[in-house]
Amino acid sequence: PIGAGVTTGAANYEHGSEVVIIANPNIGWKFNNWVENEQIISNDSLYVFAITNNRTFTANFNKKVYSISTSSSPSEGGVTYGDSSYTHGDNVTLRAIPNFIIGYKFNNWTENGNLVSSNTTFSFTAISNRNLVANFELKNYDVTLFTNPNDGGIVSGSGKFTHGDSVSIVASPNTGWLFANWTENGLNISDTTNYT
Repeated sequence: PIGAGVTTGAANYEHGSEVVIIANPNIGWKFNNWVENEQIISNDSLYVFAITNNRTFTANFNKKVYSISTSSSPSEGGVTYGDSSYTHGDNVTLRAIPNFIIGYKFNNWTENGNLVSSNTTFSFTAISNRNLVANFELKNYDVTLFTNPNDGGIVSGSGKFTHGDSVSIVASPNTGWLFANWTENGLNISDTTNYT
């Protein structure tokens, strides 16, 4: 179509002269063929012939098509959507959904190891082939311990842990005190000093 590219070679020529016509696609387009009278004359953007009569050519171009692919790292961390073939200038929207069931959260999108977005939904305009990776990581949790009353004993095992880690907490009563239980949000969760 108009605007897809530029052609050179149109002029007046003497009978028998060698003519060179050239089609140069604009950004986002690729040359398809030269057509004359609805017949394909050449699939090469540069076409050479000896002229013996008036001739009219049309250079046909097609928009470039790109492959946009995605993957998850690690593979069990979540799923991605948006892989497809897109035409130059199309709007592309990719989505990453973490596998919450096994404790993953979304981290970022990278391409060739470079950060491109920290949002689960990433949109851009298609201008080239792209291969993007959605990075996921296991959630981290804080385990905080208190004694009640404050002088009843000491506790250990608090800290930051990754989803699925085994955590062991220990309560050691001070002299004159007995351990009663571990509670969380007011509910009894264990009657033993060592709770895993």
